[in-house]
Parts: sequence; C-alpha cells; structure tokens
Amino acid sequence: VPEPCRRAATDATPGTAGVLRVTAGGGWYRLTVGRIIAAVAVGAGMAEEATRLAAEAGGGAAPLVPGAVLAGGTWRLLRRLGAGGMGEVWRAESLVIPGAVAAIKAIRPELVEDELVRRLFLREAEALKSIRDDAVVGYEGAFKDEAGRVLIAMSFVDGPSLKERMRERPLSAVEVLRLMARLARGLAAAHRVGVHHRDLSPDNVLLPEGD
Repeated sequence: VPEPCRRAATDATPGTAGVLRVTAGGGWYRLTVGRIIAAVAVGAGMAEEATRLAAEAGGGAAPLVPGAVLAGGTWRLLRRLGAGGMGEVWRAESLVIPGAVAAIKAIRPELVEDELVRRLFLREAEALKSIRDDAVVGYEGAFKDEAGRVLIAMSFVDGPSLKERMRERPLSAVEVLRLMARLARGLAAAHRVGVHHRDLSPDNVLLPEGD
C-alpha cells in the first residue's frame, strides 16, 4: 500500500464515505478509505479482518493473499505471479487433486464492481475456452468468489517469460525459429475461432521449463 494511503488510513474508520484518489498499478483508481484500511490489514497479516473491513466499506473486495481458498474449497493461492491494469495472476494448488496446480487470473480488488472489466474478463474466458492448442495456455474454468470477483483458472506454465529469458542472454537462431513457429501456430489457432490477441509481447510469452 502506498505510504500516502497508509497515512490517510491512520485517522480513518471503516465505512467512511470519503473517497481518496490514489495512484496504483500505473493508473488512477478511486478507493474508499475503508478499502485502503483493508489493504493495510492484509499487509499486517490480518486477512479475515481485511475481508470484513472491505465489506463494511462497500464496493470492491479485499486483496487476495497467499493461503486464500477459492471456488468452494477447490484452489488455494500460493504466490502472485504478476499483475496488469485489470487483473492479477496467482499460482494455486488444487485441494481436490493432490499435486495439481493452476494459474488463477483474478480481477483486481478495486475493479471488482466495474461492469466493463467484468465483461472483458468473461470475454477473455470465452475466447480462451474456444482455443485448443499446446502453444496457448489451457482453459480450466471460470468462477466467482464470495466477493463477486471473476476468476479464470488456466494451466500453469512452469517457466520464465520471454522477457525474463532475454534478460539472461540472447536467443540463438535455432531458438528464435522454434519460438516463431510456436507463436505462429498459437496465433493461427486463435484466428481460426475469430480471436485476435492484440497484446503479444515478451511479457506474456511463456517458455515451458525455459524451452
């Protein structure tokens, strides 16, 4: 939580009607004071208290934390893998199938009640569901948690992003050609069902086991 938010929360009380405008995640978001307090509670390891405070404040949802159990006891969050403007991705373990893991993408807490964001997330889930190719992350299902947050379960890719790999060393000519073929195959599979990625970048190209 940004330091200005912590200072603002010091004198605030849950349910405060006042709204602060703060910078987070590269964009401007309007957060109620109560939700800022909830975020501070999570940072202090008070996950249950954070959930209560966020509910009292109205709107939004408490931030997800490691150990949170979702989908009626199906998945347990392990660690956050990354975040973007609308969502965040977590590694999760199955509580039903021992040893099974998945990547869970969730709407950011402050955007849970944004209807446009919710529609975009559901559209992404529908698009992912329609594509079946080993060059594209697999779709495992979509669901909502108790806060109404939309979540998408995807197959977990155990490996770095292309961006991370390129920081380590340049790719060889053979590796570039192999990667080009894989990306072209995945994009072709998407295009066959009318899906256009529009955000292909080294950040979201994952290399299974570093391959």
